[in-house]
Amino acid sequence: DYHLLKPKWDSFGWKYPHQKPHQLAMGTTLEGFLAGFPDLPVACATAVNGLFVPRTQRSGHVLQSGDAVLLFQPIVGG
Repeated sequence: DYHLLKPKWDSFGWKYPHQKPHQLAMGTTLEGFLAGFPDLPVACATAVNGLFVPRTQRSGHVLQSGDAVLLFQPIVGG
């Protein structure tokens, strides 16, 4: 079984993951999905359906059909 993932894009105009729906195997994690894009910047933050997903939780975050993944540059400071 497969499901579709709908990527979203940030104001920096990053082209990952190629701004199109992706068909993924059921049970694919956010970390597994991102592994398919080895040229992603190291400083890449993620959100799924508008909720921040820390790097340490990507391996346990299973993507669902219709999820929207946002990749963005993390902002540090106060």
